[in-house]
Amino acid sequence: MSIEFELKLQVPPERSRDIAAALGSAPRQRMRAVYFDSADELLARHHLALRLRKEGREWVQTAKAPGAHGHARLEHNVPLGRAAAVPAVSLQRHAGSVVEKAFRTALGVRDLGDAEPLVARFETDVYRVASEISDSHGNRVEIAFDRGHIRAADASLPVCEIEFECVHGDPAAAVRVARQWAQEHGLWISTASKALRGDLLARGRAIPDATPASQPSLHRHASAVNVVAEMALHALDQVFANASAVGDGCDDADIVHQLRIGLRRLRVVVREFSRCVPGLDTRHEAELAGVFRLLGEHRDRHNLITLIGPRIVADGGPQLDWPTPVGASELSRAVRSQPFQQALLVLLEAATAAAGEGGASRDASARRLVSQRLARLHRALVHDSRRYGQLDEARQHRVRKRLKRLRYVAQLAASLFGRKDVARYLEAAQPLQDALGQYNDELGALDAHRQRARRDTDAMFGQGWLAAQCHVSARACANELARFLRRKPFWP
Repeated sequence: MSIEFELKLQVPPERSRDIAAALGSAPRQRMRAVYFDSADELLARHHLALRLRKEGREWVQTAKAPGAHGHARLEHNVPLGRAAAVPAVSLQRHAGSVVEKAFRTALGVRDLGDAEPLVARFETDVYRVASEISDSHGNRVEIAFDRGHIRAADASLPVCEIEFECVHGDPAAAVRVARQWAQEHGLWISTASKALRGDLLARGRAIPDATPASQPSLHRHASAVNVVAEMALHALDQVFANASAVGDGCDDADIVHQLRIGLRRLRVVVREFSRCVPGLDTRHEAELAGVFRLLGEHRDRHNLITLIGPRIVADGGPQLDWPTPVGASELSRAVRSQPFQQALLVLLEAATAAAGEGGASRDASARRLVSQRLARLHRALVHDSRRYGQLDEARQHRVRKRLKRLRYVAQLAASLFGRKDVARYLEAAQPLQDALGQYNDELGALDAHRQRARRDTDAMFGQGWLAAQCHVSARACANELARFLRRKPFWP
């Protein structure tokens, strides 16, 4: 068993020759693999992978399970030697390894030998060109370029990707090398593994599920450096998972929404805690904010068409045809753009390097630091709550952003304070968040109707309807804000 730190980037097909040339005379190896799962796809549901792969003339059985972060995986390999046909798969080969517990849990068995027979789900057939490089600090990074196909029944998907794996030393070294290659060759990050893509292909699905936010498990006496790094890495996990789909041409509303949440969480960590981790700073805020705004335009127009428009029609307004949201191709170009990719990779490199530093801190500096940030955001909300109804729209929107920052910091740092206390606090904040969100959507829709009413009188009904609704929603926000702020905070 080993912990694998690997960063995968997609290669534009037109850059394949350049990538191959950059790897020089590195040997090429054909690798054919068969991936297995239970009949009810329990392994895929738990983000596990089990494969038999022929590497040259040798077969290897590999089991993979999630690690602490999206780029870290638990891996256990069992060499099987040579065989003319695909060997029989056996879960018991992984008994006693760290991945065993994850597989037993997923399959609902006490012993791997008790699991139901597994079935072949899909196959991969790729040619790999791999080379290893080292730096002056003794870090070694393997660069592996894969080209080929994933096949399930009569369906297939092309594979054209490059992986950067830290085989020895600091995992941040792999990120650093990947960042250089991305800049030079126009590559973009993708966390969609061959196992995930193959599972989707076998199920006849074009896009994955949206990836929601996750909460890190933080030690109460961890250093501030460690805590902030873990928070940033979990925010990045959500960004990478959803950005991978958007970069691949997906404009699913849920995935776009979760990508926006991930970016907001990441920007909050950088904004509130940048001084704790070298390199985790606001230099790249413009690149992150630009993509965030474009995603917001997609969301706003989607909400106008699917949520607010039907409410206006239900109250007697005319049916209006609105231009479609920002298209999939425009979103994909923005996510793949090098300024955005480089910003993410710089932050990933900084957080990865910092995650291995620091250690226990007897003065609980991280908990105190987070408490200070939460208290500051809370004081700002208290100040604005006294005159919310008199604030202009920009300052009212600032209240919503402050509440979001408060929520995201609380979610990410929940294990420092006690998850139950934080959960109760966030549950109490939900009605306020919903009220502010509805008000924000209505203000955006009102602006769209005002602009359209200058050239289309049919929009005037919606303009008046939304103006009245915004007045009601603003009062509801003020009431919910006052109610929420009467609740005692969970931090000391």
